[in-house]
Amino acid sequence: MKITYLTCLTFLSTVSVFPQGYYPLEIGNVWQYNDCFDKSYLYTTRAYYDTTMPNGKSYTFLLSKRDTNTIYAQYFRQEGTKVFTYSVYEEKEFLWFDFSKTTNDTVSYNNYGGDSTIILVAYDRMVEVFGVIRRQWGFYEKSLSSSGYILREVTDSIGNTYLNYEASPYDDCLSGAIINGIQYGTITNVELNKLLEPNNFVLYPNYPNPFNSSTIISISVPKEDNITVKVFDILGREITNLFKGRTQKGLLRIVWDGKDDKKRDVGSGIYLYRIETNHQIFTGKMILMQ
Repeated sequence: MKITYLTCLTFLSTVSVFPQGYYPLEIGNVWQYNDCFDKSYLYTTRAYYDTTMPNGKSYTFLLSKRDTNTIYAQYFRQEGTKVFTYSVYEEKEFLWFDFSKTTNDTVSYNNYGGDSTIILVAYDRMVEVFGVIRRQWGFYEKSLSSSGYILREVTDSIGNTYLNYEASPYDDCLSGAIINGIQYGTITNVELNKLLEPNNFVLYPNYPNPFNSSTIISISVPKEDNITVKVFDILGREITNLFKGRTQKGLLRIVWDGKDDKKRDVGSGIYLYRIETNHQIFTGKMILMQ
């Protein structure tokens, strides 16, 4: 198996090593990437909040955007030397990285995204990144149903430093990061919240989940639209209409307090929320624990 990789980083003078180790997921951390060759685009990721998923485990919500295009949302948690990702569509977690592994080791074999996938360690080395010698892994992800692969380069205490999709024209190289409020490398002078504004509707999983008093349902609205938010029980019976009206561009947050339309507490269990716009319908699942 021949792997071609490229590291393209901005180095600084010697700085202290990050205390988090492996894969830093603290709230507020930011990573910015450019095309490795001509810096023709900007790719930004930020850690926004922690949330508990239906499996009872806490994950950090990361939101990414390439210039003004598609938003990517992912959920990660670290346990020892392992990093897991949670799929909200499949309602299960998958092993993503394992930093106890070394070159040619198999990290995992899973069915992430409904496709059989194997993750291997392509390389394991010591390199200088942002002025400090750090351990770096190249995780090679291969779908068994196609010839394509993904190569993710992860550096201890920094996170992803390089990303290459075989089927994509892009090669993402880390140019800068803000970790625990400290900036490393080069961060483009832009207002990050504005940069991460969506250009399409994005439904975020309610937070917290499970919950016992109230939970927040959030949706990013790219333009003025009519929106309705309703809650149903697992049998499809309407419990309450949380919102109906015209909204402006921005982030719409709706709170459900676990009550029906008559302000009566509903019982513990699984509930569904449904968000309708003029053009789209979104649904999500939440767990009430009284």
